[in-house]
Amino acid sequence: MSSRVDTYVAGTKRLPVFFKYTEDIMLPHSFELELEPEAAYGVANDLVEFKRYGTSTVEFTGVIEKRGLVDSEDQTIKVSGRDQGSCKLMQYPLDRETFLGTYPERILDCLIYNALAQAAGMTQIGYVFADQFLGDVEGEPAQTGDWFWRRGHWKKGAGYFEGWDLNTRDLSVEFNNLCWFARRNVAAENRTNYAVFARVKPISAGSGGVTDDDQKGRRVGLTLYETYDGSAEGIPGQGYSINMYAGCLFRDPSSGSAWIELCKSYGSSWSRMGNTDYDWDWGKEYHLCWLVNGTNISFRVLNENKEFSVNNTCEWTSSRAGMMFGLSRAEFRDFYVRDLLTITASGTATGYEKEAVCDGSLFSAWKENSAGWIKINYLAAKSIARIDVFADIPTAGAPLKIETSPNDSTWTTRYDAAAHKGNHAVVCFAAASIQYIRVTQASGTPYPIREIRAYPAQSGQVITLGTVGTYGSPIEFRADYEQLYTAVLRLARQLAWNAYVAPAGTLNLVSERGSDKSGSVLFARGSNLFGATRELEGTDLTWKVKALGRGEGTAQLTSTKTDSAVKTAYPNLAKARVYVDKTFDDQTLLDAWAQTILTANSTPRDRLSGVIDDTYAADTWRAGDLVHIHESVLGIDGNYRIQRVTRYMIGGLDYAEIEAYPSSQMKLPEFRDLSDLLVDMVNRIKPLERTPQSG
Repeated sequence: MSSRVDTYVAGTKRLPVFFKYTEDIMLPHSFELELEPEAAYGVANDLVEFKRYGTSTVEFTGVIEKRGLVDSEDQTIKVSGRDQGSCKLMQYPLDRETFLGTYPERILDCLIYNALAQAAGMTQIGYVFADQFLGDVEGEPAQTGDWFWRRGHWKKGAGYFEGWDLNTRDLSVEFNNLCWFARRNVAAENRTNYAVFARVKPISAGSGGVTDDDQKGRRVGLTLYETYDGSAEGIPGQGYSINMYAGCLFRDPSSGSAWIELCKSYGSSWSRMGNTDYDWDWGKEYHLCWLVNGTNISFRVLNENKEFSVNNTCEWTSSRAGMMFGLSRAEFRDFYVRDLLTITASGTATGYEKEAVCDGSLFSAWKENSAGWIKINYLAAKSIARIDVFADIPTAGAPLKIETSPNDSTWTTRYDAAAHKGNHAVVCFAAASIQYIRVTQASGTPYPIREIRAYPAQSGQVITLGTVGTYGSPIEFRADYEQLYTAVLRLARQLAWNAYVAPAGTLNLVSERGSDKSGSVLFARGSNLFGATRELEGTDLTWKVKALGRGEGTAQLTSTKTDSAVKTAYPNLAKARVYVDKTFDDQTLLDAWAQTILTANSTPRDRLSGVIDDTYAADTWRAGDLVHIHESVLGIDGNYRIQRVTRYMIGGLDYAEIEAYPSSQMKLPEFRDLSDLLVDMVNRIKPLERTPQSG
């Protein structure tokens, strides 16, 4: 971009007194302007556009971040800011994203594309509420996935449940001796068609053993309630009315018989809706599920393939879900409420259940006896832009295919890998109307699929993608509570890529920005290259590089490259260095990486800064391009990569400053110092999140 541009502030053409635009090879680009003083323009958040001189072609769009008055003869307004794309990236924080064994292109899609969690956090399609019991009633934390006997406290207000001890309340014998917990203060949960999942482990009856009292310690289950009216919540003996359905694992201590039963208290009546024989045991885990579909209700034990249903009996118009237990003790885990859906599969191996892929828990899974498929039907079209699949993929990789359909007949392939690596597959795409998702293993040894999660497109898309480079293997990447801008730059530096925003506002991420213009762009002393400075920096001279890839101990992938001539030429400066990057799992790639580092540091770093008169047409060269520079006094006659260009216009005088390095030294990956290595070690030792792959 030539410094001769037309400048527009908030859509109006202005004639700046001073103009400065800096284009870096990496994010962000920045600008400064001094404008004639007018109160009506040049305020924070105004857009600044640089258009090619005399045309409508936009070369840059920025946002004013700072504004001030210059105490000079003219008292000009000084404004400055960054490119609009970078500013957008800086607006939104990441709640938490973890990518294990995922290709960088997929990571970039999820970080930037329209399925990304913005400030409010991601909302799964169909999910109303999920609680994995991250802390207990007294505030002492419990780790994700732990069993927990209760959640919340009605007096303290902590947690998600309110409790009513029904021991002294006369709802007849069917509801005596039950303590139940209902979701509190979540009006959005009220609905008529949905599913409730919970993992329950009865661990005793009565005060510790199986009691012979027919009214004590015999029920563990899920509750659904519509209304509650009481002057003092949770205090026995106070007035109340409640409409409630209870699905129980029921055991009669006197006879030893056991069954599933459904009961209800509605209006002024109560009743047992029915039961079916089912022999269950204390201390065993049970995966319970309510399904409410219109006036039909079913209560299931998914891991035992047991179900009891009643039709045309549901009397409510909306409901909330909770958990309950008798005077016996019970533990609960992974409580989920979600919209109703159906799941089909090519088959299911013993000990697995197809409902597990949508129960919100990474502790359960579906698996076939042979490689097969599993399909989710959301019962209605949903606007979906992202799908996550969590599975126990073999280390060597395995086939994985993700498809979507609006009608169960026309299918669109969203992801297809012959040998997917890593236990987390993520695919993002432009928002589409989808009712069905199908995940197929295709061939080979079947593996468990733990979760299939879908997300809607978020409003206010951050920024669109332009050019995205390719990368040879999956990596481990984590973004915790940081801005999108920071995460993108960190990903780019980790891969030795360049991240920049094009004039159109699209984000580009490529291994090497720019192209070879050395045959057509020449900056030479005596013509268009004026003052220049050349610096040779020898602090990072390296004669030996040891690169460490994946693995530990005897399985550590290692590559060592040496150049004794460097040590001979620079005996006081040459160093041996260790570089660690666990993304490398291929010896050939690791060798090439080590050699690149050694080559780039085998001679002093050559940095050139100069002042030029840009005589070339607009858009002929940019930051990142390779140009030819000839400066005989400084001993320069070769190709240099432009790292940064700053263009000025002051009182009609146009010129530009450049910073450049030899092309061979521009490919050096960012150096990882001791602190980086320590962070890597900590991240590998502590679980990133409690998932099957991290324990």
